[in-house]
Amino acid sequence: MKQTLKRLRDKSPLMEPLCRLLRASRIVPPTLWHHLPFTGTADFIVAGRRVKMNHFGAEIENSLFWAGYGADWEATTLLAWERLAVGQKVIFDVGANTGLFAVAAKAASPQAKVHAFEPLPAIAERLRANVALNGFEVTVHTAAVSDSDGTAEIKLMQAEHEYSASFEHMDWMDTAEAISIEVPVVRLASVIAESGDRPDLIKIDVERHEPQALRGLWPALGEGPMPAMVIEILDDECAAAVAAEIAGKGYRTYVIREGVGIEADSLRFVPGTMNWLLLPEGMGGTGGDLAGWLAAKGRISHADLVAQRPVAKARA
Repeated sequence: MKQTLKRLRDKSPLMEPLCRLLRASRIVPPTLWHHLPFTGTADFIVAGRRVKMNHFGAEIENSLFWAGYGADWEATTLLAWERLAVGQKVIFDVGANTGLFAVAAKAASPQAKVHAFEPLPAIAERLRANVALNGFEVTVHTAAVSDSDGTAEIKLMQAEHEYSASFEHMDWMDTAEAISIEVPVVRLASVIAESGDRPDLIKIDVERHEPQALRGLWPALGEGPMPAMVIEILDDECAAAVAAEIAGKGYRTYVIREGVGIEADSLRFVPGTMNWLLLPEGMGGTGGDLAGWLAAKGRISHADLVAQRPVAKARA
């Protein structure tokens, strides 16, 4: 009965207008809106532009609808990404899921060439739908990113709102809901060579497969400028491997503490955090402003990121 009522709530055409009315009233606290998902459209502001995503009742879209961009889910990471994206020419979203970072990048830098990589066909379709919903041009690659080109078996969860998939072992893979499918695999170096699009900014979130993704990137970059990166670090082994990959490439490393801020630190696994910021020396554009601030001060607070959101520059 409980599940039946939940489905009726989530699918009812009345839920979206009711939720919009409640959101406008600002009387619904997070303890309640976390229990008010719906099927419809979530809208929020990125760099002064309204962005939309299809809302299927999942946590991320629900957070964006009720709290806004950079205010709840991975709040500090999203604010850093928004600021770094402004003015960049080529942006890669690796492990794009349904496309939040890709559409945010395009909103923040409309002239940028954005490439989004998502290996699961069903999720890639949601990604394409979100890109189309905003009228954006984003190149979507239905492929996993690694250090080789070809195909491989990837594990995923059989659940409506579970978007995780990985080549590496994760605890959830030991459950009955985990299955394997074969997916295309690409090196970022191969994509760069084919497209001619050398990235200025990259997000990599591939569930402990980040070292391999980096290994497949370097051959295309040579001695040229390195891209800024937002990268997920989930354990000590992954941290050590990523640190080895970026050694000697001129990166400064910063831990992102969601809702608190960003601070300089040696790349390592920090319990309670996931994302790290890797900034190359000499980074330009609005991202260079953030890089310069961090290089000089060693940290920036979440509150300062909120106060310095790049609205005017994105609209210019």
